[in-house]
Amino acid sequence: MDEQTRLRLEAEAETKTWLASEEAETLRKVVVENCLAVARDANPDDITRSFIKETITNVLLFIKKHKDYGSGNVAGFGEVGVVVRCNDKFERLKNLIFSGNAPNNESIEDNWRDVSNYGTIGFMTHVGSWTGCKQFTITQK
Repeated sequence: MDEQTRLRLEAEAETKTWLASEEAETLRKVVVENCLAVARDANPDDITRSFIKETITNVLLFIKKHKDYGSGNVAGFGEVGVVVRCNDKFERLKNLIFSGNAPNNESIEDNWRDVSNYGTIGFMTHVGSWTGCKQFTITQK
């Protein structure tokens, strides 16, 4: 295993450990309770409650990863870079789901969480709320 892969796997293991920690769980519960309190008037069903919980888990994952990556990795290539990253995730998901093979590195769940967060990041680059983003125009030849 090369050094980059080893470091990535260590970072992913650390992130999973943190997401399972008491600190993350306490934060998740507080945010979920507040979101449900706001949504209570809408009488949320189990799917809505689950969606809120998973979205909050994704937010916590974003916070953790953003501390490691900073904003330059997205700003450097903007919306186009996010599209490429999403494509990488979708190709990995297609390979894992259709082949039925067990993943060696990132789980299917990890990839879906990343896609969810990349969707939000892509939206932010599109509307200009990810500061310092370069904008590119792609022309097909």
